[in-house]
Amino acid sequence: MTELNKTLGQKQIEAARFAASHVPAEFLSSVSTVVKAKEDWEGGPVTIWQATVKFYTGEAFDAFPDPQSKEGEGENNPCKFTVMEPSGKDGKFKPKEKDYYNIFADNLPPAVTLYQEKDWLERLGNDKMKTDGIPAEFIAEYGGASHSKLVARDARLAKVKNRINYYRATIKAGFGLRFQLEKVNELSGVHAEVVPSADGKGYENRVRVRSTMVGRELEDNEGMTIKAFMKLDAMAAFKNGATFHALIATRKRQQEEAEGKRITTAEEARNTFLLLHDYLDTIVTDSKQEMYGQWVKFLNTKAGDDTFMTLCDIRDIINGMIDKTSKPGERRQAIAQRIADAA
Repeated sequence: MTELNKTLGQKQIEAARFAASHVPAEFLSSVSTVVKAKEDWEGGPVTIWQATVKFYTGEAFDAFPDPQSKEGEGENNPCKFTVMEPSGKDGKFKPKEKDYYNIFADNLPPAVTLYQEKDWLERLGNDKMKTDGIPAEFIAEYGGASHSKLVARDARLAKVKNRINYYRATIKAGFGLRFQLEKVNELSGVHAEVVPSADGKGYENRVRVRSTMVGRELEDNEGMTIKAFMKLDAMAAFKNGATFHALIATRKRQQEEAEGKRITTAEEARNTFLLLHDYLDTIVTDSKQEMYGQWVKFLNTKAGDDTFMTLCDIRDIINGMIDKTSKPGERRQAIAQRIADAA
C-alpha cells in the first residue's frame, strides 16, 4: 500500500507506533512509574505531564494530537479515528474507533509486563490453550481448575485489566493536561499552572488558576484538582471575554446542566448523601438486584463514561475524607457494634 492510498486512521496508527518506538529513554522511567502504580494513584497524570514538558519540546510535542480531537472535524492529526478491521466469524471489514494514545501506550516497552501477564492468565483460564512460555511458578500459583485457583486467577486478571486501563488513561491524561494548560494560558486574562509541592521537589495533584488582570491576581484565583481543571472549556471562555470569571463560569454551567439544582450548603449535601445511601441500600439488598444490574450495565457503556468518572471522583474524595478522620477502621467497627447492640 502506497503512502497516498493510506487512510488517515492508518497513518495515525503508524504515527503512534513510531512515536512509541522513539521515546527518550528518560521518558520511559516515568512511564514505568505509572505501570507499577496502583489504579487509584492520583499522581499519574502529573508524572506524565512533567515528563512531556521535560523531554518533548517544540516540534517534538507538536507531533502529538490533542486528546480531545476527532477525525472528521477538519483535524489532520486526530486522537480518535476509525479504521476498517475484520470482525466476526465472517471476517468482513467494519469500522472500528481507535485512540492514538492507547496505541502509543500499548507500544511502550514498560507495557509489555502488563500484557504478558494478561496473556498468561487468559491462557491458564482456557484448557484448550497451550502454556508454553509461562513460568512454572506462575502456573503453580494461578493454574488449575480448583475453585481457589479459579478465584485467584480471576481476581488477578481483573486487577491486571484495571491496571492496563489505568495506565492507558494516565498516559492520555498526562498529555491532555499539557494541552489543557496551553489552551487556558492562551487566554489573555488567565494563567494556570500545576501547583509545586511544599518541598519544591515535585508537584501536587492540583492546578492554580488565577486572573492576569492587574490588581485582581489575588482576588481572582482558585485551586482545583486536575480532573476539575480538565473540565474547563477554554474555547467557551475565549468567546466570552477570555477572563478568569469567563473560564470558571464554564465549569459552573456544566455543573448546573448536570445537576439541575446545585447543592450549596453542607446540610444539603448531608441530606443528599442520606437519600443516596437509602437508594443504593435498596437496590443492593433487593434479592433480584435488577436495578443494580442495570446500573452496572450502564456504567460499562460509552454513554456511562461521564457517570463512571463522576462516581470515581466521589469515591476518591470520600476516601480522602475518611482517611483523615481518627482511626477510621476501628471507629467503624465500634459504631457498627453499638448499632448491633441497640438492635
